[in-house]
Amino acid sequence: MALRAKGRTATWAIGFATASSVAFIIAVVGSTAITAGLPPDAPRVGAPDLGGTRVAMTLAFAIGLYSILVSLGLSGWSRSRRVGWTTSILAGLGVLVVTSLVIGIG
Repeated sequence: MALRAKGRTATWAIGFATASSVAFIIAVVGSTAITAGLPPDAPRVGAPDLGGTRVAMTLAFAIGLYSILVSLGLSGWSRSRRVGWTTSILAGLGVLVVTSLVIGIG
């Protein structure tokens, strides 16, 4: 898409794809730090406080999820109106499912 796409929509799609990639990398690093810092069999006494890491990981993961969905929704508009509507509707459904899952977990 990036080689042939032009215009504002392609720019936004590429921007959101980049944002999701960066956010997912941060989420992976944060979750790895939590996993390494708190093994399941380790005693809880003296365990490091990883609250800030958890918040950063969760925020980065959420940004990554929603950014990639926005990127997917925008990507079709660089091809045609029909493809744009299709990708936007599918991404919108993805946002609804992800949001309902996140609310259900939280």
